[in-house]
Amino acid sequence: MGLYRFDVSLRFHHPNIDPNEITDTLGIAPKNSWRAGEPRITPKGTPLPGIRRETYWYAKVSSGESQTKRLGAALHEILDKLEKHREFLRRIRTECGRVEFFIGWYLKTQAGEEFDQPLLARLVDLQIDLGLDNYYDPDIPDEE
Repeated sequence: MGLYRFDVSLRFHHPNIDPNEITDTLGIAPKNSWRAGEPRITPKGTPLPGIRRETYWYAKVSSGESQTKRLGAALHEILDKLEKHREFLRRIRTECGRVEFFIGWYLKTQAGEEFDQPLLARLVDLQIDLGLDNYYDPDIPDEE
């Protein structure tokens, strides 16, 4: 297996929930959030036309390198912390929202990871989607 590094963000999309409810429930400060109905602005605060159509909230919840922690193990650790919020996470889905692990997976060469059935079952139980984006990173060392 090739070497890689990763970042895992937890993302919420919802028709109208107050992002502060997400923050308060999870006890995690978001990296960014907005509420449906707020004016649109750029990350630097410049106004844009229109309003936000949905609530959005995200926080970086893990990062690592394959030499010290595999991605699957990191996801299990995050799920351990989120399981106590099972009813809240499931409520988001019933209200036409969604919760997602967004993974930035940084590779220099071919690499792989196995997401075992227990991990996938836990994601399904908490109704968390899995998004994975691969990026080339020339700074990852070659395997020896």
